[in-house]
Formats: sequence, C-alpha cells, structure tokens
Amino acid sequence: MLRASIKAILPVLLATIGVAHAADPARQSAPMPAKLPSWFLHVGVGGIILDESAKMNVGGAPFPGASIDIAPQVTPIIEAGYFFTPNFAVSFTGGLPPKITIKGTGAAAALGTLGTAVYGPTTLTAHYHFTNFGRIQPYVGAGVAYMKIFGTSDRSLTNLKIDDAVGPALQVGVDFMINDNWSAFIDVKKAYLRTIAKGNLGTIPTRSKATLDPLVVSTGVGYRF
Repeated sequence: MLRASIKAILPVLLATIGVAHAADPARQSAPMPAKLPSWFLHVGVGGIILDESAKMNVGGAPFPGASIDIAPQVTPIIEAGYFFTPNFAVSFTGGLPPKITIKGTGAAAALGTLGTAVYGPTTLTAHYHFTNFGRIQPYVGAGVAYMKIFGTSDRSLTNLKIDDAVGPALQVGVDFMINDNWSAFIDVKKAYLRTIAKGNLGTIPTRSKATLDPLVVSTGVGYRF
C-alpha cells in the first residue's frame, strides 16, 4: 500500500514541476531572493478522507464480513515550520479536531452507528523544496503522523474506547509565492494509521483492528517571516 501511494503521489509532483518548467520565461521576470525568511505558517482548510476498514471480533470470535465506514471531514488546518536552508524545512501540522461517526458496514450494517469520536490529526514532516522554478515551488517530504483520540460517545456499542495511533506519512505540495513573504499553497498528505477499538455489544465484549490511512488535502495561504 505504501508503494502504491508513492506511485500515485509522484506523478502529481512531476506534473507540477513540468508546469513550472514550461513557464520558464515568466519566472525569469520574477526571480526569488537569494535568502528567504526562515519561519513559515500555512493556514487553510483541509479535507480528510479515510481509507478505513476493520476486522471485528465479538465475544472473542471473528465477525466475518463486518467492517466500518467513516464519512470524509473538513476542518481548519495550520502548519508551522522552519527552513534550515532555502531547500530543506521541517514542519508540524495540526487541525481543529473533527468529530467522526463510525457506522457498521457489511455484516455489521444492521448495527447502524457504532459510535462517534473526536480526534486530532497531526503530522511532523521534513520536506525538500525545489527553488529553481522561481515563484512556483513544489516540495516533497515524509515523516510521522499521530492521531490523538480526545473522546468517544456510545451508540450501538457501549463503553467504546479507541486507542491513539502513530504511523508513517508522505507529503507533496506546491507554494505559489506572491512575494517574498506571502504565498498560496496546495498540500497533500497521506498517513498510514492502525488502531484498536473496544466496546460492548449488549453484554458481549467486542474488539476491532481498524485501518484508517487518512488522505489530507489542504489549501490556503502561507506567510514566511
């Protein structure tokens, strides 16, 4: 799955670089300064799409064909980072914790809504910025993602508990520099997260191994200072 995501993201980055290269005369008329400010902020809105699935056990026995469904979410996103060189930067990304509704699917569809949760998606990534395209600056990076569960609410499952999760993350994006400080950006992150959810179905204990693998697509404005 990791290899497939790399193959999916890489053409986007290459296409962006190609567009920037095709615009070579325009970028020559707007050269970037030799030294850019070191700190930066990205502020915008992000869409979170989970590639979710689950292997469920009820009363210690497998529940064949049962899985979960979680609708996409939209939330404000902020990313703060530091450029160690004009090309290499490290950043931390977080968002306003969204609320998700977890529904049963397949053999678990009759259970309806299993529960809800409020979680905080965060990533810490290092990225390389291609600065030889003038004010169009693609970047690519990798790091670690962390999902913090702030709270859960019961529905058809009671005493619902979901573990925090940590896993690898990939990142691609583009900064469109308006001037030396201001920019617009498009950013895509893909994380690989696994977690354990526990609860009770009536008086019967349940345990699920859940795959989440969120894709986060965000856009907004940036500022370097």
